[in-house]
Amino acid sequence: MAHKTDTVNASIPGLFLWEDFCTQDEATEIVDFLDACRPPWSYEQFGVKTSYRSKHFGALALLRPRSVRLPDASLGEVDLPTTGAFADLCSRLHDKKQPWHRCLGNFRPNEANVNDYQYEDKPQLHMHWDDRGAYDECICSISLLGAATMSFCKGGRSNLSTTVPSCEAQDQNRVRVHIPARSLLLLSGAARYEWQHGIPNPEDFSCERRVSIIFRRVRLPNRVLADATRDQGGSHCGLNGASPATCTCNSSASVNVDDENHYSTKSGDLGAALIISTNWPDPDASAAGHVTCARIACLKAHGVQVLFASSNRPGTAMNKLASSMGIECIRIVMNNHDSVNAALKRANPQLVLFDGFNAEERFSHYVHAAFPHAMRVLDMQDFHALRLGREQLVEAGAQPFQVAQYMPNAESDDLLRELAAVHRCDEVLAISEEEQLLLVNRYGIPLTKVHVAPLSYLSPFISSSQMQKFEHRQHVMFIGNWRHKPNRDCAQWLVREVWPHVHAILPEIELRIYGSSPTGEDMALTNKDIGVTVCGFCKSVSNTMQKHRLLVAPLRYGAGVKGKLADAMRYGLVTVTTPFGTEGLGGESHFPGVVAAVDAQEFASAVVQVYADEARWNAYQHQAANFVEQNFAFSSNSKHLWDILSSRWKTLSTKRLDDTMGQLLWHASTRYTEWKAKYLEVKQELSSVRGAPHTITKAKSQSELD
Repeated sequence: MAHKTDTVNASIPGLFLWEDFCTQDEATEIVDFLDACRPPWSYEQFGVKTSYRSKHFGALALLRPRSVRLPDASLGEVDLPTTGAFADLCSRLHDKKQPWHRCLGNFRPNEANVNDYQYEDKPQLHMHWDDRGAYDECICSISLLGAATMSFCKGGRSNLSTTVPSCEAQDQNRVRVHIPARSLLLLSGAARYEWQHGIPNPEDFSCERRVSIIFRRVRLPNRVLADATRDQGGSHCGLNGASPATCTCNSSASVNVDDENHYSTKSGDLGAALIISTNWPDPDASAAGHVTCARIACLKAHGVQVLFASSNRPGTAMNKLASSMGIECIRIVMNNHDSVNAALKRANPQLVLFDGFNAEERFSHYVHAAFPHAMRVLDMQDFHALRLGREQLVEAGAQPFQVAQYMPNAESDDLLRELAAVHRCDEVLAISEEEQLLLVNRYGIPLTKVHVAPLSYLSPFISSSQMQKFEHRQHVMFIGNWRHKPNRDCAQWLVREVWPHVHAILPEIELRIYGSSPTGEDMALTNKDIGVTVCGFCKSVSNTMQKHRLLVAPLRYGAGVKGKLADAMRYGLVTVTTPFGTEGLGGESHFPGVVAAVDAQEFASAVVQVYADEARWNAYQHQAANFVEQNFAFSSNSKHLWDILSSRWKTLSTKRLDDTMGQLLWHASTRYTEWKAKYLEVKQELSSVRGAPHTITKAKSQSELD
């Protein structure tokens, strides 16, 4: 069957439509099956009344209450069909010979919603986003019967942005797309996360009956899958053990890479890795330490020999990393060819992971020269340029809404340096979906190159039943490494502007501030008159967090995932933060805690209210425990990270051929004229000095020439 494909509208990147996905006979057969099979049609979906009929197969992502689970046969719920025309249609989605495979890659749905719109019901599908927290990126919709015109509108209330005027009222910004019968519609990237979609007007259904199947993949915690495998004695949800999908769609969708295209080197499979950093990571001191140690543990769990190299001074932190992770750690010297090459030779890596763009900028050229076949991976940790730009605005006295709306542009040297590091690498790990989407949709990084690799915790989670309860906790805390500027700014603003309002209403409660590397100025924030104590380094984060009732984090800027908030969720400590604190943690809409504006009085009021409200506090504690377990478990996140790395390694050669920008930045001509001009200038200056030698030693690094 020939399939026509069309990137429907250039203004909606990530939207694809293939006509004639199935035949008329297939569509009729499947609709007949749906009319006859269980579960019965219902005018209710996810607990919400609808103007159209629907039925559901497979895993469930529930909104009320918010949870994900497998279908329960005792409740009349039905798994995805594994035989017949319906199953054949589902299997066609991952047929490598079809044109949509280049976009869907290894997508394997474990959920199907079937919607039946009948003209006499005057149906409406209201404008919406599919839940970003519960589902993987790709959303596929197959129209079996009937055509319709779907509306797309950018903006509105989402997990990624603050409130803007409702798209229902923004007709001038609406894009209308005709969806013919028997077609496949794919939403990914910006089309999935930035554009609402719907069929809000009954007149947009140009048929008596339209039946569509929406395929998605619900993100199920490992414990749910393990329980299902044990109970069922095998696979579940018609997946035959398929791993979570990684959508490989990008706006160009220009290359169809098969799994058989392996990158051939003498080194074979991923067996050795070198991690290069400018620090020694410490999970007890920073969230970045948690992230890096989880990366190491993932590699080791898959049999990879890991060597860690840092340009920082050796000492206690290095020894702690070596002993706790069971790896070799060595010091390398910046701008020293012999030092770096010795580390590379010792590691003999197939994989080199740069811990932050500063490490890539300083050391990647050594890797590229000595081990050109090694896969270079940039672990961003956070979006450095975004954080620094927000910091500059705060220091200049900008309003909170200006800081929230800020996006670095091409005039930002920090942005250009960071994007150059992104392009030079083969794979990029973003800490959150927000930052992944910024790279893809705003700065044009291919979606196939940047993947989300979230924060993970190596130690088990405490069950909500074992957490300290409301009545056994008292006082309020803040924690953060003082060397991280957003933390210092947050602590200063908290003590000087916010806490006096809290103390005026609840004078009996104390604020205790913890964090490593405080200066004398930081310690001077202690103010016993209003109950504030700067305590210095926290010897036991778990014990400290389980004693306090609230963690407050009135962040005025930042980027990435705030580890202090995730830590609080682990230990049952309810949090109060600003919209900046929710980034990477569900956004304002789904953050399991209190979100207050960057306003001293409003933030103080939020602290006072939740501190004394036991019922509300208990609800937040329960929500947070579920959230952190579903999103930051090492077992599931480690498997996801390994899938990313091993998949990239297998297709590295082909991916590099398609990565024009990345190869361009490594081409000698991009810097040759600059360095030659500097060389000639210095040579000319030397030759003009009487008796000076007419030759110079070739500089070893950019910093020596600068």
